[in-house]
Amino acid sequence: EIFERVQLYVDDFEQENIYDFVKILFNNVEVIDDSREFMALSARSRVAVIIHTLLNKISNYEYVNFLESITKEYSRLRFLQDVSYWFSSDKENININGRKELLEETIKKMAEDILKNNINLYEDINYMPKNIWGIYHAYKEEQDKIKSYIKVIICEANIFRFLNDMINISVGTGGYTYSISKESLEAFTSKADVDLILKRVEAKTSDEKFVLEVYKAYDEDIKDIWGDAGIAISEEKKLTL
Repeated sequence: EIFERVQLYVDDFEQENIYDFVKILFNNVEVIDDSREFMALSARSRVAVIIHTLLNKISNYEYVNFLESITKEYSRLRFLQDVSYWFSSDKENININGRKELLEETIKKMAEDILKNNINLYEDINYMPKNIWGIYHAYKEEQDKIKSYIKVIICEANIFRFLNDMINISVGTGGYTYSISKESLEAFTSKADVDLILKRVEAKTSDEKFVLEVYKAYDEDIKDIWGDAGIAISEEKKLTL
């Protein structure tokens, strides 16, 4: 509700405050709620819309400075792609001085750095849930590169973070369904490689146990009475991994 209200008043911001506000939002995006809503944007997704709007209101100097300041913010790769999406989907086609292309170049460079240097997106400093999908969207035509990268970084210490990234959450009037699809998993690695790591690790926390339960539902092809695979629950899980 807060960010819905903020979005309504973005045109009323004082010019001298816009850049600082964009930086505050961007630097704190990991603590902005990303809970799924039925037929609605999450708070974090709405912040991506707000940042897109505000990036078109700052000066060229400020915009370039913003891009230069985020090139090592690897944990926000996927979020930046969400911001870029709104540049592409803007019906008014607002793209001052090629800002859309400049953002896309920054995102591409970040993805290249991650793969070239095997920067581990599951280390605490680089971690944000679902961020690995930023690599997929940047290199989905070159899945061999993605799989080679995943093979290097995935281990016992981060396997539950990885599996959580493979989980899709479906929201319906009756609750939430957590599931993993073969297509998602095999875009990054093989089931055999995942199973090999899981044999060497134990789920210790309740959140790790839940992720493992969802994976087992995928592994054993467990389906409900409607034929849908996965684990159905009434409330969304706030996982800490």
